[in-house]
Amino acid sequence: MYSAHISVVRNESPNMELWRKYDEEQIEFQYSNIVHNGTVYYWLNAWCKRLEEIRRELGLVVDEIYTEPPCGFVKTFHISLGNTKELIRD
Repeated sequence: MYSAHISVVRNESPNMELWRKYDEEQIEFQYSNIVHNGTVYYWLNAWCKRLEEIRRELGLVVDEIYTEPPCGFVKTFHISLGNTKELIRD
């Protein structure tokens, strides 16, 4: 559905006055080369201080509850690689 991307806001309500403020900013990040998958999605874990700052500015929580980030980071982001939605039949 979408090309590979880092999810920064998902199922949350950010400060919409700041929405798209950083659309063109190039941001460096670190990532793991281990591919994770669930029943539908495939992703890589990623870490980025700048994205943590942007989440704070948007009024969003930065604490991580699912994956423990490496030392120096607060949140683990994920790089969505793809999904198998088109392969799943009802």
